[in-house]
Amino acid sequence: MQTRLNTGNLRTKPIFDLSATPQVNLTHTCYTQAAKHQSWRSAMLVKFLTLKKQGTWSLVPAPTNQSILGYHWTYKIKLKPDGWIRRYKACPVAQGFNQEYGIDYKETFSPVKKNTYH
Repeated sequence: MQTRLNTGNLRTKPIFDLSATPQVNLTHTCYTQAAKHQSWRSAMLVKFLTLKKQGTWSLVPAPTNQSILGYHWTYKIKLKPDGWIRRYKACPVAQGFNQEYGIDYKETFSPVKKNTYH
């Protein structure tokens, strides 16, 4: 029987080469940090233009008797299976914790994808 020991091939097969994985800072917690990097600025612009193209929102005059909600950006780096960067993803998120039922809103909405199988 032919074995690696008999043939002199004693190199081990690497299953995952973790030394090739880039060292990436996966966390940006605020806009001021992320805005310093071109990759994050591009991701925010792409998301903004996508939301605008889809007609997700429209500008209206600010109501005088209600507070205006702020928002913040969330940041995530999407990686390929080998650990390299696939893309930078940025999403604006409304600060809904400032709302009060009956004053700022009457119902809630959360988009959920529902798969239908036949």
